[in-house]
Amino acid sequence: MKMKNGMYLFATAIVASTMGLASCSSDEEVAGGTDLGSLINGKKNDVTLALSVKGAVDKRLSQDEANMGATIQTISNIYVVPMITTATPQASSAYLNPIKMPDFTNGLSRVEETAKLNENINEFKVYGNISALDESKIFDGVTSTLTQTTAPYDAEKVTSTLYKPHGLYYYGHAGITGNQIYGGETLDAASTVITVGMSIKGYKAIKLSNVNYAVGMLAAGIINGDAFTTCFYDNPELSGVGKTAEAAGIKVHSIIIGGQSQKLDTDFERVGTDLVSIYETATEVNTDGFVDQAVSFGQSDGKVAEASFYSVVAATKDNEDVSMNIVFEMPENTYIKNDKGETLGGATITYLFLPLVLTDDKADVDGKDVFMKDYTTLLNATVTDWGRVSGSEVISTDVNIGVEINVAWQKGVTYEEEI
Repeated sequence: MKMKNGMYLFATAIVASTMGLASCSSDEEVAGGTDLGSLINGKKNDVTLALSVKGAVDKRLSQDEANMGATIQTISNIYVVPMITTATPQASSAYLNPIKMPDFTNGLSRVEETAKLNENINEFKVYGNISALDESKIFDGVTSTLTQTTAPYDAEKVTSTLYKPHGLYYYGHAGITGNQIYGGETLDAASTVITVGMSIKGYKAIKLSNVNYAVGMLAAGIINGDAFTTCFYDNPELSGVGKTAEAAGIKVHSIIIGGQSQKLDTDFERVGTDLVSIYETATEVNTDGFVDQAVSFGQSDGKVAEASFYSVVAATKDNEDVSMNIVFEMPENTYIKNDKGETLGGATITYLFLPLVLTDDKADVDGKDVFMKDYTTLLNATVTDWGRVSGSEVISTDVNIGVEINVAWQKGVTYEEEI
């Protein structure tokens, strides 16, 4: 079964033995009593798990890049977690020993690992790019927590404590509605959907569907729509001949995105109510970080080429807007007077902040939220008046910007607004 972006996950079962991979104690695994316990202690068979990547899928592991290219890069810390779940007398789930898979590296399209699995298994959870994951964390509950970072701005200029974005995590839960398990004699033979609740018993080849991104992605293009106004000067008196933003050397520097969950749980849902701001630097699409025209999804997929920013984002909830600041770098000995009458600049590099809001109302038109798991949010922000810049982070604003959202890195509806 094809995963989004051309990824596949296979589990090949070869019946050979009644000996098994030991599971953890029933105290750790069992929530449903003796019926579930008897299933856990049932017959086990040799199973070879294989993971495959088909097609050109670019997985960049660094926090400041996105999965938007054409080269397969390392996907690490991949775990397959077998499960036995019963519906009666009440819903009960047991997690069996997680299986650590080899990493995908550039040019590698398939990895395999062999273990003995219980024939009664009827669900699987799959994790990818989970840092420092081990068995105890699987059973205790995986928690992904943001790491604090420091931006080059003066401390008094930024109210928010800034964090790095979440990693580009992968997650799948096969054996539930919409996330099927497919069984057959071989991986290449015709497969049959294993009905939810059925075990893998009797099948020699297993495919697990829908191992997708567990987080969202923001791709943003920043356009200089005020390219001809000479509002930058080389002196604080703002005397002499002014310069345009391009002539003055103004660059797109970074982005601050608010409303991000600091912690994500085992299923990559929000933990608690603490929302924080993440910080991401600009790409080098052009030397100044601006794009010449609005960025867009590809003709056949949702990849966004040559954007000013790519940032992993945690999913937001319904009715949640997202406030952010686009940050620009102004060279030393350069000055500007903003609309508030403040002269910004100095002998060192100065950072200029322009606020915007991605509104949930616009996402609701398509029945979506601003950020969603496995979805790309596409933002085009056009600077229409350099006088609107602030010398410090703006937490609240009434300026809105349009978003373009669709599932699985695919094309969505376009909204364009000015900031």
